[in-house]
Amino acid sequence: MDGKGDIIDQGNEAAEIFRKSALSQRKPDGPEATGHCLNCDAHLAPKQRWCDVHCRDDYEKQQRAAAMAPREPDPE
Repeated sequence: MDGKGDIIDQGNEAAEIFRKSALSQRKPDGPEATGHCLNCDAHLAPKQRWCDVHCRDDYEKQQRAAAMAPREPDPE
């Protein structure tokens, strides 16, 4: 091998380190955690937004329905 493979491997390893670092610092999509389930209001551990997958799915379904609901015009 002429050394190019080693340089490429090192570059790939560095890219993977940067990618993992960026993902670990990424803010989750959606609403902030409040300490309570955003669907049923149960008390939660810090940084949790929902009790379980069912509450999360129900919350997301409600949000989609609210986004699609017709809005009343603003009073002038």
